[in-house]
Amino acid sequence: MAKQLLSLTLTYDEEYTRFPVSFEGEVCVSPDFVNPQSSILAVSRPLLRRLRQARGQARLLGKFHRAVDLWIDGMVVALVTPELGNGPFHFLVSALPDIPMPSAFPYQWAEGIVRFGPWTFRAERFAVWEPRFPWETFNPRPERLTQLRLLVRAAAERLTWSPFAGWLQGEPFPVVRQLLGALREADFPTVRAAAGRLAGWGRGLTPSGDDFLAGVMLAHWTTGHAERNDALCAAALPHTHRISLSLIHISEP
Repeated sequence: MAKQLLSLTLTYDEEYTRFPVSFEGEVCVSPDFVNPQSSILAVSRPLLRRLRQARGQARLLGKFHRAVDLWIDGMVVALVTPELGNGPFHFLVSALPDIPMPSAFPYQWAEGIVRFGPWTFRAERFAVWEPRFPWETFNPRPERLTQLRLLVRAAAERLTWSPFAGWLQGEPFPVVRQLLGALREADFPTVRAAAGRLAGWGRGLTPSGDDFLAGVMLAHWTTGHAERNDALCAAALPHTHRISLSLIHISEP
């Protein structure tokens, strides 16, 4: 099939300028330009740190009406419009350009602008916010933890599809027993092996095994054993999927 070539005429800043733009399928080859209507509004602190350090190629994961999901520097980055608001790996922008986004493209954070292939955003003034919960100062009330245990057991009776529902009601779950026993004994090689088996396992956008590991790490924070979480994160990284992996990166101090 012959390639279809288009030429677009763009007008902005009261200046008439021609940009030749070529399309092959969804791949766009064009000179970069700054759309004066597109600018960064907000970004989380850890995402900002990683994006400023990142270099090289980025990949398109998915494109939607109000969001574009990208893979940059080993984590998910979502370009989103103001209707979706802030999120841990949201790159909140004023508008998404109309130019097609290729499947792979160079990424660069330059002085005052950020380039995602043919998409360029102004980065002159934007809000930076902290997504991490202040675990270091978190002091849970014992009565709240008791209520939480009751809620979890009640949920387990109704959410029978969860692979952990039986365990919460007393049924054996060998890998969980292995993990919790190894944590009590500070047997970190076994901790890493068991956590690696749970990471990325089960149903859900964040798999059930990841959710269980997140609960274990929360318990460590509430009981003063946060140092154990490094081993759990290290074990989960090679086995989980992109969203959980990105959340782990975002949670780093």
